[in-house]
Amino acid sequence: MLTLCASLPIKAAGLLFVPLSKIRVNLAPPPESPNYWPYIWLGLTLFILYKIIRHRDKIVGLYKLMFHVYRLTPNNPLTTDQQRKILLSAIYSQQQCSKLDSLNTKLSTAYRTGMLEGGWGITNRESAIETLNFLKDEGQRYYFPYVVKALQQPTQEALDNYIKDIIQNEDRAERAVEFIQNVFYSLDELKKWKVINSVDDLINIGVDAWDSGRLSFIVRLCYEAKLISEEETWQYLDAADDIAHNTLSSWNDYSTSYILGRAMWNKTSADGSKFMFEVGQHLLTKKTSPWLKIPFSK
Repeated sequence: MLTLCASLPIKAAGLLFVPLSKIRVNLAPPPESPNYWPYIWLGLTLFILYKIIRHRDKIVGLYKLMFHVYRLTPNNPLTTDQQRKILLSAIYSQQQCSKLDSLNTKLSTAYRTGMLEGGWGITNRESAIETLNFLKDEGQRYYFPYVVKALQQPTQEALDNYIKDIIQNEDRAERAVEFIQNVFYSLDELKKWKVINSVDDLINIGVDAWDSGRLSFIVRLCYEAKLISEEETWQYLDAADDIAHNTLSSWNDYSTSYILGRAMWNKTSADGSKFMFEVGQHLLTKKTSPWLKIPFSK
């Protein structure tokens, strides 16, 4: 018994000297990992197709916007006079990828609602009429005399004193001063883009088109949202037409005035300003432009 017990450690210890190369262990092969990539690519493809189909109008609109393709009405039933009034909103319409020459913009309900509510605070008939009347009766034109007088100040000291006077004595001083600052900030850029050659050009052309263009576009959105009647829509379009022809005599002047109004509203450095200038230039020169087919004059 003692002999057997003593020999066990020796035999066990002998295992330590067996070469590893002689040890054979039969292990089962590892299971193959499933290949999920075909499913991933299929899911990604379906997701992209879903997005394209859901947003096809926006994608088509972006294409038309980039390449200045105009959404026009074939065999337009409106008169030349009616089309001209709607085309006052052409720059705004092209920026939003909407129809240029009909009362209906053909924008989606969600997009129109977002513009009216988010951009203009229009949520019902009352706020629609209030906004449209503001654009018709005052708009940015109300502040333009302040800008003109500021531009005519002979020295920086005189300009500073004039702005102090506005702040102390005018009810709408904050907006007036903001618009003055925007114009001064934008002058060099406007000259660089050849929108104007001098301050006198800005003063002579004015910003009436900015109010006319916005009025003629927003009233169409309000009409589509059923906030106003068709008769009211044409009345506001008539008002936009009167604003445009009060001081302007051509589509070229109208485009320039619109860009000047945009610069006064939010400076030339703001997103979209340069693009809007380019939209105006294409409307003046591109063969398919409705501005080349519908005269500006009444």
